[in-house]
Amino acid sequence: MDEEQQRGMEDAFASLESLTSEDWDESSSDNEHSTNIKYSRTDDTPASDWGKSTSEEVEVYLEMQGELEGTASSSQEEEGQQNAEEEELLQLEIDEIMEVEGNDDSLTDTDDYPWTSINPILRLRGPVASGYGRGGKKLGVPTANLPASLFQSALEDVTNGVYFGWAVVEQPTTTDGNQKGRNKPIKAVVNVGYSPTFEGKENQEKIVEAHLITKSSPMEKNELSDTAQMDGNDDNGEEIEGDFYDETMRLQLIGYLRPEQKFDSFPELIAQIHRDIGNAHWALGEMPYVFSKEDEFVKDGVDWIGSGGGDVIASWEFESW
Repeated sequence: MDEEQQRGMEDAFASLESLTSEDWDESSSDNEHSTNIKYSRTDDTPASDWGKSTSEEVEVYLEMQGELEGTASSSQEEEGQQNAEEEELLQLEIDEIMEVEGNDDSLTDTDDYPWTSINPILRLRGPVASGYGRGGKKLGVPTANLPASLFQSALEDVTNGVYFGWAVVEQPTTTDGNQKGRNKPIKAVVNVGYSPTFEGKENQEKIVEAHLITKSSPMEKNELSDTAQMDGNDDNGEEIEGDFYDETMRLQLIGYLRPEQKFDSFPELIAQIHRDIGNAHWALGEMPYVFSKEDEFVKDGVDWIGSGGGDVIASWEFESW
């Protein structure tokens, strides 16, 4: 709008503002003319002369004045209001979807999983001991045990129970070639405690017994787990060559399955161990545990010495995450 038009509008608005209801002269005739007004009381033009400003023109003036004074909705305001209405409708649709999904019987939170995270995590590194020979011979589940005498200080404040995590059996420097199952992360289910089911033969000291999960590991799959993920066709399916006694093992415990308990019979104990293996295998394929195998301790901890105690032969540490 140029300056001349602006001045014209301002003059017209000034005239309109001086009008009163008496100045309106609404025609009742059936002719083609519209409702008219006089410009002012001093206007010498007869009210019967159609002419100077119709009611439609006045409405246009008022609308323009409203825009100038900021009282009318601009196109941007209308667009913003429309966007707000669309966002509100979208949110309603999302709420409806969430309400439907909330009624789903599938897993929705960690309370439905048979495990919990531990914090701090526990790292152990040391030579594999021969143990009591019960895991493989009596239970059909071979275990790699870390010497109780080397880790008693580390285990004093660790709750007895069944844990899971990543294990690495280091390739001995004295052997030629690469033995299967060495220098790679392997899923592990680990008992920390005294093995109370073996009445009269309980461990005198708290020990760490780790079963490294391979394709041949007996496991009971949890009905809530993903069948494909539980088939064992992952990067931990390789068998481990030899019994690896006296070889160095790194063990990182990151999750907890259940307390240690005494069973009434070996079949009950064996059945529970199979469930523990299945749950550990499942958990270690899920977030965030699957990424723990990328930890530097797991990937390249050959020269690692833990900050919690020990030496180059055997050491440990706790770390919050």
